[in-house]
Formats: sequence, C-alpha cells, structure tokens
Amino acid sequence: MNDKIAFGAGGILVGAVIVLLLSSTGQYRSMMGGVNNSNNINPNRTVGMMNNIDEHFIEQMISHHDGAIDMAKLALQKAKRPEIKTLAENIISAQSKEIEQMQNWYKSWYK
Repeated sequence: MNDKIAFGAGGILVGAVIVLLLSSTGQYRSMMGGVNNSNNINPNRTVGMMNNIDEHFIEQMISHHDGAIDMAKLALQKAKRPEIKTLAENIISAQSKEIEQMQNWYKSWYK
C-alpha cells in the first residue's frame, strides 16, 4: 500500500516538474496555441488592455475559437472514433456561430 502511495506521489511530482519546465521554456505556451507568456507582455500594452478589457477579450476569444475550429477540422479528418468526429462537428458549428457573433459585436463597438 505504501508503495502505491509513494508511486502516486512521485508521479504527481514528476508532472509538476514537467509543467514548470515547459512553462519556463515557452514550450507550454506553444503547446497551448499561442497563449501569451506574461514575460513577453509590454507594460504599455497591458495598460491598454486593462482600459478596454472587453475589446481585448473579444480579440483573444476569436483567435482561440479559430484555433479550436482548426483542431476540430483536423479531428474530422484523422479521428478514428465516431464520438470524436461528432464532438468536432459540434465544436465547428458552435464556435463558428460564436465567432460570427463576436465579430459583429467587434465591428459595431470598436471599428
């Protein structure tokens, strides 16, 4: 029993170390589809983002949804399980509609 606990704790520790190493090297950011690393944020841009968080949120969510749609399209082509293909179809449908809504808001509010 103690061996199982030690093995589990060791696995958690190894996982935590991997996450820390990846995040410090920028690998985690690239794996997350361009999620910004706070070390690369320009302080002047940060002030601007905070002054108009709604605009920044829409910009980032459109980009995020585009990435999800790209992944879902790949899943439609490559997935072996029908459940994954169904999920991919649902993601494409739902997030395409959300992108359209956010683009309309953006045009109306900020351009």
